Amino acid sequence: MNMASRTLVLVVTLSLLASPALAQIGSVSVEGGVDLVSHYIFRGIGFTNKPTAQPSLTIGLGESGFSFNIWGSASLKQRSIQDAGDKLDFTISYDRNLGEQYENVGLTVGMIQYTFPSLAKGERLTTEFFAGASLDAPASPSVTLYRDLGQFDYWYINGSVGHEIQLTPEGNVSLVISADIGYSDVTDKFEFNHVGASVSLGVSHSYFSLAPAIGIIRRIEDIVEGGGEPTQVWGGVSLGFAP
Repeated sequence: MNMASRTLVLVVTLSLLASPALAQIGSVSVEGGVDLVSHYIFRGIGFTNKPTAQPSLTIGLGESGFSFNIWGSASLKQRSIQDAGDKLDFTISYDRNLGEQYENVGLTVGMIQYTFPSLAKGERLTTEFFAGASLDAPASPSVTLYRDLGQFDYWYINGSVGHEIQLTPEGNVSLVISADIGYSDVTDKFEFNHVGASVSLGVSHSYFSLAPAIGIIRRIEDIVEGGGEPTQVWGGVSLGFAP
């Protein structure tokens, strides 16, 4: 089955799963923002080692469970040697819970189209499917399985936990602590990929939010071509809006 066929199968499957909910679209939500980070690390792989801008826009289709996201990443310095790390990703996802009896259990499925505008023709696109589950409980545990069926052809599993602490009675200032761990078969054997942790301080006012963050990530050396430090510390700030 070629890539176009796989994409068609996923779109049809999502449509069948959500057809009863499509009539509940009601209102459309729009959220956007931009992250400014010291460098871009993805699943333990360093794409850039310079300050990077990462804008994002998400459109939610009311209560249907469908959402669409556009996300980009581009280095802000030394473009001539950093632009190979440029990305523009398109994600469609469908989310729902297990009903009234298990409403704290959430499920999600979707597809990500990764694009690398600066790479040579034939290397610019790859497609990944994903499915995950989350629990609305202390630490908000979740696990997501990804499968790339394009250029990279590998499995990736990510597990995460996080906790938000409200610092003001109004709830407009919060501290978020999170951690995640990844496993993959990118080295032709299924093994530990990376582990990371971060802390951010979020401040919101009206439709806007600001959240400086700092994090650390530890990955296996085999997954990064050319070696590099196995432990990296990153920092950044997120600017967001949700009208």
